[in-house]
Amino acid sequence: MSNDLRQQSTSMGTGGECPPHPGEFAGNCRMTRQGPATRARRAILGALGLTAALAARGEAQLRPLEPLPWEALAPGTTAMLRLGAGLLGGQRASLAGTEGRLLELGRWQAAWRTGRVAVELGGTALNLFDDRSRWADPADGAAQRFGRRVDAGELRITTLVRLTPWAWPAAAALRFGARLPTSSHARGLEREETDFLGTLGLAWARGPLGAAAEGGIGIFGTRVPEFTQEDDLVFTARAGYRIGALRPEIVFTGQSSPLRYRHPRGVEDLRELRLGARAGARRWLEVFWVRGLAPFSPKDGILVGVGASVGR
Repeated sequence: MSNDLRQQSTSMGTGGECPPHPGEFAGNCRMTRQGPATRARRAILGALGLTAALAARGEAQLRPLEPLPWEALAPGTTAMLRLGAGLLGGQRASLAGTEGRLLELGRWQAAWRTGRVAVELGGTALNLFDDRSRWADPADGAAQRFGRRVDAGELRITTLVRLTPWAWPAAAALRFGARLPTSSHARGLEREETDFLGTLGLAWARGPLGAAAEGGIGIFGTRVPEFTQEDDLVFTARAGYRIGALRPEIVFTGQSSPLRYRHPRGVEDLRELRLGARAGARRWLEVFWVRGLAPFSPKDGILVGVGASVGR
């Protein structure tokens, strides 16, 4: 941590100062007071983010929503970038009616912050799906074929707003936005429909221990003319413990509709558990093992990634 950031940080209630990377979960540090110009920029950015999110169209995803990037809302952080890939076995492609192996190339997440507001962009550049077995006929316009399917992955834009003061021992944030249309439903991997989302995130950190949770609603478009949207709960829970430069972490993420009485293809319940570790602070390497906990989540797989954050 730079000397400037150390001077700006204060006690977290027990005499401790900011962790080496304040944004790992909560980022509870006091920042210098900001003037009217900065507050105006924050307001303008928030309005632009909201406008872009509400104007966007998106598609459903093979995978659940990625956890809120608390690094983007950390004191002293201006921007962050994460790049990676995933290899998942036993993944179902709902519209295609097949099960197989999914290779995610170019998993990415980027954010830029000013004041308490950040804009997040993310998604997957390319999905390569190898059919291994068929469990149902294709549905909702997906082509009748079997083999390798290649299509663009999801692309999302969200606005993040930190709701709590920097010096509080816990943090709260609002996240809202949409996924943009990049895939074709004819290939059977994603729905070419509108998805919107809004969640509330809570995070807490004390010494090497940190935890975060996020929950809200996802409004997913369907390919069924009789009802054009499905409302699901989206959720994430995380916990980690830093040991030197290494932070083992557990993540539970998914989407579910407890009152679901319709079962349109492409908006099934998703739940997965991730166990892994992240090495590094401002620049990091992370590896996670994935275990699916729902029929339309992968049976198992691995996610790898690298990332960096920059700022004061």
